[in-house]
Amino acid sequence: MKTKEITENNKLIAEFMGMKPSKIFGKYSISKDHCTCNEDTPDKAMNGFASIAKYNTSWDWLMPVVEKIDSLLADGEFITSEYRTCYLDIYTPSWIFPEYSADVFCITGEGKSRLEAMLNCVLEFITWYNENK
Repeated sequence: MKTKEITENNKLIAEFMGMKPSKIFGKYSISKDHCTCNEDTPDKAMNGFASIAKYNTSWDWLMPVVEKIDSLLADGEFITSEYRTCYLDIYTPSWIFPEYSADVFCITGEGKSRLEAMLNCVLEFITWYNENK
């Protein structure tokens, strides 16, 4: 992935997790696990934080995101992971995706590693979630 794409993906995840810059002593600051960014505006702080966030390289960062997604799923919906593929099965009302005859919508993430596959599945879910919540 390119640096700009990683930053945008990390920003998408951070916003999904409810992270927002706080104003402290005239600067905007955002921090998680020893990654801190202080800037003049909230947008600069979020972009700076997203450029150093470790969602794409650390299970410690990614698993809380997976747990939040899991908490949003209904009974019978689940996330499964194989070595290089991750699946997230979601039951969807037919009015959301009328083109699907089944009530299950599957999000699939693939990657060169289990972490990358999970990351790609998480990003697909967040994009879907933001469009359909």
